[in-house]
Amino acid sequence: MIYLLDTDTFIFMARGMKSSRRPSQRRRAQELVDRCRKAQTRGDSVGLSAITVSELEFGAQNSGRYEAEMAAVRKLLIPFDIYDYESLSCPPHYGRIRHELKDGKLGFSELEVRISSDCPNSNDPHT
Repeated sequence: MIYLLDTDTFIFMARGMKSSRRPSQRRRAQELVDRCRKAQTRGDSVGLSAITVSELEFGAQNSGRYEAEMAAVRKLLIPFDIYDYESLSCPPHYGRIRHELKDGKLGFSELEVRISSDCPNSNDPHT
């Protein structure tokens, strides 16, 4: 099984773990970290899309403290797998997912759909 964290979840975990003023936020972030570790212990992959890592880079560029922010991001990324957006295998998944979600009822943004297409199902004959 592959668990793919989006940018908001990753940032929530990172900020929450160092939040001393908000015990409830720290507790929820720790629960997420524990769930990730448990999944990895079971042999599952917990990772981020290359698009998510790009969004973290963008945030660091806008922070005014680029070097410090990127050093922190690089350290936080260590336990996670990074999934590239492959130009040949991902677009068919993206198209299928967008088509299945076109009614908009689930509230996924176009970028979230693209990120989800980064991790095609290994059982899918179209990969």
